[in-house]
Amino acid sequence: MDRALKPGDPIRYWQLGLIAEERFDVPDAPMKGEMDPFFFITKLKNFIPHEYPCRTIFAETYRGKRPDVRGSFDAARWWLPFGSPRLDLSGFWFRPTRLATFASTFIVVEKAGTAKVRLGTCGRRSSLGKQHGSRLDGAL
Repeated sequence: MDRALKPGDPIRYWQLGLIAEERFDVPDAPMKGEMDPFFFITKLKNFIPHEYPCRTIFAETYRGKRPDVRGSFDAARWWLPFGSPRLDLSGFWFRPTRLATFASTFIVVEKAGTAKVRLGTCGRRSSLGKQHGSRLDGAL
């Protein structure tokens, strides 16, 4: 599966491992604050004017800590972007759930040299990388 990659382009093709799921149970609690009555008719979609208590507790528990690497990388499937510039593993869980997975990609270059790869996430990540000649393997 060869795809041209120009400087500044996002890496869109990834091999993914299985997703490890671990419940993050917290005591039930009401949300603080009031619901914005214009929330459902706003032009700014995906803006929630409050935070679920489980998210607050999760952030307090893990903020500033390096994520622990759980499991090992065994390729389970390919992420094909279908026009999306990012790898998106979002889903829906009925209870707060801590997720972990591995993602791997490779870049074939014509000439060896230094390259800058920028990784972003909604959450935490650990980056591991290996170089094999003109091939770079990385796992998040």
